[in-house]
Amino acid sequence: MSVLRQRIEEFVASLIAEETYDEDEEIWVFADGRACAVCTSSARRIAREFGGDVFGYLSKMNPAAEIGAARSVAATTSRSSQAVGSWTTGLFT
Repeated sequence: MSVLRQRIEEFVASLIAEETYDEDEEIWVFADGRACAVCTSSARRIAREFGGDVFGYLSKMNPAAEIGAARSVAATTSRSSQAVGSWTTGLFT
């Protein structure tokens, strides 16, 4: 087994070992309380462990993101719910 593969497997095992189920919120969380199912929570942990940057969609927790920034500006200037709704629907069709 390569050194990198072993390191990845150990990292994944450590993540699994710290996951707990929050019965009040009905979600799986890491030890820091962040939801396991939130992509950026997991991606940031991976980037810290192995190096790199996390790029994602614009949000309060990710203000430097470029993805969605233009749509966010357009949505806030005219009929935001309709603009955002049609844009997100288009992502999955």
